[in-house]
Amino acid sequence: MFTGRITEVGTVTDAEQGLVVEAPKTAGSLSVGGSVNVGGACLSAVDVGESCFRVQVSPETVNRSTLAGLRPGDRVNLECPLRIGDPLDGHVVLGHVDAVGKVTLVREEAGGARRAWIRPPRRFLYDIVAKGFFALEGVSVTVAETVRDRFSVALIPITLRETTLGNLRAGDRVNLEADLFVKSARELHAAARLVAGRAMTALPWAGALRGPAGVQKAAAELAAGGAVVRALRAHAQRGRPVHEAVLAVLRAPSAAVARGRGCRRPDLVQPRPRQRIGQRDRARRRTTGRCRPRPSPGSGRGIPERLIRRIGEHAAVTEAQAWRGKLDG
Repeated sequence: MFTGRITEVGTVTDAEQGLVVEAPKTAGSLSVGGSVNVGGACLSAVDVGESCFRVQVSPETVNRSTLAGLRPGDRVNLECPLRIGDPLDGHVVLGHVDAVGKVTLVREEAGGARRAWIRPPRRFLYDIVAKGFFALEGVSVTVAETVRDRFSVALIPITLRETTLGNLRAGDRVNLEADLFVKSARELHAAARLVAGRAMTALPWAGALRGPAGVQKAAAELAAGGAVVRALRAHAQRGRPVHEAVLAVLRAPSAAVARGRGCRRPDLVQPRPRQRIGQRDRARRRTTGRCRPRPSPGSGRGIPERLIRRIGEHAAVTEAQAWRGKLDG
């Protein structure tokens, strides 16, 4: 485990059998078999001298990183593993290269800083969050902004001076590693969606049902001893019992069952608003003493209140039986 804070910049002296890196400070704290972060990849030291060390590069690392392109004279970022009690200055870096990106643009900014634009593989973009961390050639940096297929990083002068990022040019290939916490959150989210999908497909029927057809199907499911999950989700989040949630759903304006013409409002459930009396109605009242209010557009019969109460009582009994079964079990 590393922090992304580079302790030394080494120079490759041999790339025939593994990598031989000249780095006196890093070699002094390494031992045979120890781990070291070389250019963003965690490698094991197979030979350690006074001022240099040699690491073995596996075919997997060659295929997934830029280490295969190193030649004698190239400079690489180095970091020794984190020890208990060391400060965590950057972020948690594992040294596992997730992708190889391509530098598309390097632009000078005020104060000696630079902005580098990197285009990674599309799969890596899901692990990039604006203002979040990631490792660039082993260096802990912050994402400045993201666009469709690329993102940018702002490099301050000390980072340019103390690492190899000061030599970045358009067209260079770089090792990328996403933040561990971002990757973990994405995996948990994907697992939760998978579990929820399996649970929903196991139900007799699933999906979002609205309007008269949805109410009729929900009422039939409740009458058969089943349950309605999706329609009651918003009410369940408010802490309502099941039977109260059923009553709230059935009393909603979208829970009207039309008989005859289309019905947008359950007139038998909700009080009918006062009708406005026009000039014709006033004239009718003066002549006949009666006034027939004009019907509201889309009016019709809704769900009877007694049916709603019966469904709510059934849901309450079903809920009580379910809790009694849990307690007995």
